Amino acid sequence: MRRAFRRKLEIRKYRLKRRGKTIIADIVRSILLIVMVMFTSVILIFAFNFAVNAPCFHVRETVVRGCRELTEKEVILLGAVKSSQSLLALNEDVIIRRIKANPWIKSVSLGRELPDRLVVQIQERSPIAVIKQDANLFLVDRDGVIFKKLGNNDEIDLPVLTGLYKQGKLDEYLLKNARDLLNELSVSKSFPTLDNVSEIKGNEALGITVFTDNGLCLILGTDDYRTKLQRLMPVLEDLEQRQPKSRFLDIDLRNPSKVTVSNKNIPAPKGASDPQKEYKI
Repeated sequence: MRRAFRRKLEIRKYRLKRRGKTIIADIVRSILLIVMVMFTSVILIFAFNFAVNAPCFHVRETVVRGCRELTEKEVILLGAVKSSQSLLALNEDVIIRRIKANPWIKSVSLGRELPDRLVVQIQERSPIAVIKQDANLFLVDRDGVIFKKLGNNDEIDLPVLTGLYKQGKLDEYLLKNARDLLNELSVSKSFPTLDNVSEIKGNEALGITVFTDNGLCLILGTDDYRTKLQRLMPVLEDLEQRQPKSRFLDIDLRNPSKVTVSNKNIPAPKGASDPQKEYKI
């Protein structure tokens, strides 16, 4: 009995001793692993700091792509990147925010060409019209964004949007319709195109009305401008045969299947037309 008890006790001691060696080995391995990780981290941090501060990675050249209205020099000044800054440690968000402060800039992206070149890719807004608010004029892009007050240095020959503000408040619905029409005119290969349009007027009752350079007043209403513009050419051809010397005409295209044409001494819509000077096509 005593021998069996003594034997069991010796077995337990042996097992504890073996486990102790295993635990110590695990602790040593863990310590070594931690030391290796810390050592590697220190090396990487040192290498990164060395690379960041290395003169060979300082910004020596900035290239700007996508300029139209702005010059490369203007964009570089907006970014305010100094030659002493490292190409590897630039704060992209700050640089992009600085450049986008210019209203002409729609989007900006940065690229790096090692060892020392910064590439700035910009996308400028494309103005498609000028919108009138009280006595001020503002540029509008293809997305309908009013992005910049028209300045003396802006050499722009674009249609003017009028009647879209009521008591200082923009009519978003009329602006959307004007934008849709402008996009149709910009891709149109027949009369009228953007080059032929001088003014686009918004009105709650008539919708959108277009004034062309040759004295036509096209009442288009809202929506489906492509169909209405396609209907215009046959109407003009018919008018050329009926009234070859007509100058100023109101052409109501709100209903493409029933176009109304009336003579006007002044090219502007004034409500109902004189029935004696009106005919339908």
